[in-house]
Amino acid sequence: MPPTGSGFSLIELLVGLAILSVLTVLAVPQYRSLQGRGTLQASLSALSADLLLARNTAITRNRPVVLCKRVGVTCTSNGGWEQGWLIYVDEGRPGIQEPTDPVIRQQEQLGYQVSVRGNTPVRNRIAFRADGSMTGVSGAIVFCDARIHAYASDRHEALILVIANSGRLRTVRGDEYASITHCGAI
Repeated sequence: MPPTGSGFSLIELLVGLAILSVLTVLAVPQYRSLQGRGTLQASLSALSADLLLARNTAITRNRPVVLCKRVGVTCTSNGGWEQGWLIYVDEGRPGIQEPTDPVIRQQEQLGYQVSVRGNTPVRNRIAFRADGSMTGVSGAIVFCDARIHAYASDRHEALILVIANSGRLRTVRGDEYASITHCGAI
């Protein structure tokens, strides 16, 4: 009597492996896209929460409050917002961080592969008056997945935080914001 096998033949294993390979090729880009959108949203939420904290602090303390990009414990004009930021009460000379200005909060560097850049009014700092309105003019901050190449077709991948002069925040997609040409450019 010939042996009867209860396993798979080599052909059946190869067909199963081919199907698994095709499914993997189709699933991995979708997973990366989902992961990228999640990190962008988490970064945007962190900055939005701190902008609201800065605005509310300005109103409750009746003093100007500044949120700025940081290196260490000081404001900087180098790099992007992804390197971290701090919030301080501007008690001394307006717009100049002094050692006596109380720091409300420090955000560490975003651990994600995210590029966060502001347009000219909010490139380095965002200041709120005691009434909660923003000093200067409205601005926008672009959040991009740093792994995405900067091509004209990638602007739909960006998230943009628009900050009105009144202090109101709103979020739009890159393809809904006319002045963005590609991810990271505003």
